[in-house]
Amino acid sequence: MVFESSADGPAFSALGTWPIGERFSIYGRAGFSLLNAKGTARVTIDGQSGRDSRDEQKFDPMFDIGAEYNIGKHFAVRLAWDRYLDVGTSNTTGDIDSDVISLGVRMNTGWFR
Repeated sequence: MVFESSADGPAFSALGTWPIGERFSIYGRAGFSLLNAKGTARVTIDGQSGRDSRDEQKFDPMFDIGAEYNIGKHFAVRLAWDRYLDVGTSNTTGDIDSDVISLGVRMNTGWFR
């Protein structure tokens, strides 16, 4: 038996930033995600295969916290932890919380001048 699940979709949130010193800041974000959860199950018994899949979409709460360090006037490095609550549904993929840790670069407007 093989079970596969995935979730994707946009997030809508508000962001608050708190500077700590000249180059460092922390931030928090809260909002909702509109995730499409898909679950697929495949079973093979004595050479006979069966497959079933379900797909559902719903709004779920999400939040994240992070820190940012300004490298220069137009660039910053950002580290964040995002939590998506109640991703999926109990009859499709299972109702779980999902965590995402990301490291990225942010560019301010005007960097190309």
